[in-house]
Amino acid sequence: MRTSKSPDQLLQLLTLVHSGAPFHKQVLKSGYAYLVDESGFIIAYRDVALVKNRVNVQRFPGINHMLTMNPHIHTEYVSFTNESVVGLWEPVARTQWKVVVEVPKKEIMEEMHTFFVVSGICIVVFLLSLIIVLAIIYRTILIPISTLQQGVQQVRKGNLDTGITVHARDEIGELTTSFNQMTKDLDTSKNELVEYGKKLEKTVSERTKELKQKVDELERFNKLVVNRELKMIELKEEIQKLKQKLDAE
Repeated sequence: MRTSKSPDQLLQLLTLVHSGAPFHKQVLKSGYAYLVDESGFIIAYRDVALVKNRVNVQRFPGINHMLTMNPHIHTEYVSFTNESVVGLWEPVARTQWKVVVEVPKKEIMEEMHTFFVVSGICIVVFLLSLIIVLAIIYRTILIPISTLQQGVQQVRKGNLDTGITVHARDEIGELTTSFNQMTKDLDTSKNELVEYGKKLEKTVSERTKELKQKVDELERFNKLVVNRELKMIELKEEIQKLKQKLDAE
């Protein structure tokens, strides 16, 4: 679709072309524009000598090919300045004139080089920032968690005197403090149980000794009673014998 320009816009366009100022937002620092008529002659350009010399752009295959293409399509060719350029054209309404915009390829390559350099720097800065962030995460999160896991393994093995140094005041630091307090409480409870077990063992030993003494006393008493009964039986037998002897006489 072709754009339309009023006479005032066309006058402004010709002024810009003659002054060599970039009129298109895509024209870079050294880009330029010129106006050609329906026969291909340059009728407006910043170098008036080319206009006076009636330079026809159709003699240049690259420009001629570009003008046969649809407008607003970029293409690369060698211009009448004998340098490689990237150009496009735009029609002028109600005329067969064409406005051609060209930008030296060298400048585009420089711009691309600058873009790639800046992009490379940005990527390097991003990667460095990412490495720093990962290092901070590793130092502040992963290492404390790994240390905490090692402490848990030690507790599972029964080493309740395990303590972990707190390096931070964040959630992991609070968790580490709670873990240290838990192991301390467990160690205290274990020591109390051990002491209670020792006391219980001592109490059981004392009660067992007392019970043994009582059992020994009962056995001695039983022996005395049994011996007394035996002596009473013997005594009765003797009395019976004596009684039988007296009766016989």
